[in-house]
Amino acid sequence: MAQRRDEWLAPVVFNGSCNTALVNTWIKDFLLKELKNPSVIVMDNARFHKKSDIRNILEKAGHLLLPLPKYSPDFNPIEHSFALLKKRRQFSGKNIEKLLMSQNYLE
Repeated sequence: MAQRRDEWLAPVVFNGSCNTALVNTWIKDFLLKELKNPSVIVMDNARFHKKSDIRNILEKAGHLLLPLPKYSPDFNPIEHSFALLKKRRQFSGKNIEKLLMSQNYLE
């Protein structure tokens, strides 16, 4: 999932761990469809972000990748959204997919 201001973009629910192939597929099949104008994509330093071909995929589509400094979750606005989502899940008793659907994050 990505975030633009207060809007969540391309939310996808999957089972298992995130990996390079999943991130690349998500960018190509979901995120790029949401980005209409040239955009700056900010990403943390997760291993699967660094190993994948993200920069090439984004630049070919006219976007710019801006990696965050190491160990800087406070600079990543989506971390706050993830924390809120996890808290809502905890108190609602719903799984993530049902919670996203109930909040109109998924159609």
